[in-house]
Amino acid sequence: MNKILIFFGIIIIVMVLTFPFLFKREYIYLLKKDAVIKSYNSSGQLDGTTTIYKNGIPTNETNYKNGKREGWGCEYYANGQINNKRYYHLDEPDGPEYQYYKNGELNYKSIIQNNRRVGYFYWYTINGKLDFYSTYDIDEQPFCTFDYSTSGKILHMTGPPISPLVFSMDTQTDSIVILNQKEKVQNIEDLFIVVATPPETATIVNVKINGIQLSNLKIVNNIMKISNAFHDKKLYTISIRSKILDKNGKSLNGINGEVKIIKQ
Repeated sequence: MNKILIFFGIIIIVMVLTFPFLFKREYIYLLKKDAVIKSYNSSGQLDGTTTIYKNGIPTNETNYKNGKREGWGCEYYANGQINNKRYYHLDEPDGPEYQYYKNGELNYKSIIQNNRRVGYFYWYTINGKLDFYSTYDIDEQPFCTFDYSTSGKILHMTGPPISPLVFSMDTQTDSIVILNQKEKVQNIEDLFIVVATPPETATIVNVKINGIQLSNLKIVNNIMKISNAFHDKKLYTISIRSKILDKNGKSLNGINGEVKIIKQ
């Protein structure tokens, strides 16, 4: 009998001593603790979710892989409601980001690509209604903006449907190359065009390179990528025609342009 009591006594002691470690998050919440929970890989690098608590409430959560931020990073208001979240890749912002009001409604959403704010930006009222839309070009400047009523009707727009800054990437340095008129360039292959895609509209973009009409063009996160556009070393004439239509097919705005470059 005594042996049985001793056995169960040891089990209870072990459970009491290990409870805070087995159930860290519940323990921190119940005791209103300030704490930081981290996990590491076998190399001693941060790996997994790191969570910061204030008075038992998480204020920050960040995902890591091999010591670098990878995946979603989130911040929270003092009431536990999410404040913002941003996607990371290789320790840099690279993907969607969201900002929220304290009541839980979305404040704005945007996208960061290659550590730049390039592409869509939606701004909402505290009641969750779309208020404003903008598209940012490769220089992180807005080039097309729309204002909306609380019913979703377009009130006003400014700017063209495509960014005037068409660009490529240097294949050796992975740096951005803005394609200026009659410029001589090296180490480029692909063509990129930033395209506005406002709600309640349709954007049409036609591209010709040296007189050849390109087809099956796709827009992903407001960027139209034309692979192997500059395969050979020669003169290229890039002709772009674009327009934005409302939901009834009426043209709201458009722009046509042409850029000539020489690949050496």
